[in-house]
Amino acid sequence: MKIVYCVNSIRSLGGIQRVTIVKANALAEVEGNEVYIAVSDHKHGTDVDQLSPKVHVVDLDINYHNHDSDRSKLANIIVGLSKKIPHYKALKRFLTDLKPDIVISVGTSEKYLLPAMKGRTWKIIREFHSEKDYRLKHARSRFDRLKSRLVNFYDFNFVEKKYDKIVVLTHEDREMNWKGWENVSVIPNPTSFKCDEPSPLSEKVVVAMGRLHPVKNFSSLIRAFQLVAQRHPDWTLRIYG
Repeated sequence: MKIVYCVNSIRSLGGIQRVTIVKANALAEVEGNEVYIAVSDHKHGTDVDQLSPKVHVVDLDINYHNHDSDRSKLANIIVGLSKKIPHYKALKRFLTDLKPDIVISVGTSEKYLLPAMKGRTWKIIREFHSEKDYRLKHARSRFDRLKSRLVNFYDFNFVEKKYDKIVVLTHEDREMNWKGWENVSVIPNPTSFKCDEPSPLSEKVVVAMGRLHPVKNFSSLIRAFQLVAQRHPDWTLRIYG
């Protein structure tokens, strides 16, 4: 079976990148599988996770995020849209030549391109690595909220229903946000590392790790720990971001 993962990049330290590599490595070990990762942005960053030599990386050389920090939000949107057509052409050319069985979008720049491809012979799967309403949760300004509502309307009325399967992380998300959708399945993320021994529970420390971004909601954790600290002042909260 030929399996293709589509993602912006695997050269950055992030959950989507790490999970994609873990799953691609595992699938590549199954006899008869050929596994590919098609990336659009591969010029920057460094490889942060061990990729199996059995997994083939295909660089489509689109580079959406060159000089993002030097542009305004509106300019970034315009530049991003201008690169959709070359991305579509490069991705379709690669997939048409490869003739894969399954193509998986992890929800980055390719998510709108795969359902738009005419005459495809491969099945397409969309993975959601956040809850369904993640765009509004990320939005911090009126402009971002307006853009999120417009994109959500387009995404869930015209795009997602064209996918053969949608994969979400939890049963709670499916029950709360995807009622009436017949093509939604639940597959939790795999763990990307294994602990050799359990914690001895000798330290009174709570540890949290993740991006220091509003969507991770560390503010709720800090407010909750304030209540804990009042009753148990000898405990400490450590956040690694």
